[in-house]
Amino acid sequence: MKDVEFKAIEAEIADLAQLVEDGLIDPLKAYIYATQLKQTCEAVCKQIKDEAIREAEKHGKRCEVYGAKIEVRNLPDRPKFEQDPVYSNFDNLTKQRKKLLTQAVKSKHQLTDENGELIPKVDVAPGGMTIAVSLPKF
Repeated sequence: MKDVEFKAIEAEIADLAQLVEDGLIDPLKAYIYATQLKQTCEAVCKQIKDEAIREAEKHGKRCEVYGAKIEVRNLPDRPKFEQDPVYSNFDNLTKQRKKLLTQAVKSKHQLTDENGELIPKVDVAPGGMTIAVSLPKF
């Protein structure tokens, strides 16, 4: 595929938002279409990632090609914290505490924990609106 074709596709996608703003296309239809494009792009990136890394390494760890700055990075090793019983217990305690705090916020009464300590009614961050789109898998 030529760079000109990529630019044409990019421009067409960018026009989608303007078409919605101008009332020329249904916003929900456009959102679903954009979600499909995103899913397709993510699948392609996942499929070609290893080959792209190998190609980028030919240019060095950092380079600029096709108008993009590229950097090949090594991800750090991560300890498997869940293998530590102290960490796992702490994680479980945190989950239990979150559950208690949620119950306290929703309750009309003052709640206490198993030790008789008052569970505070913490502030609640307001939720927002979102839209979930489920598409068939490729």
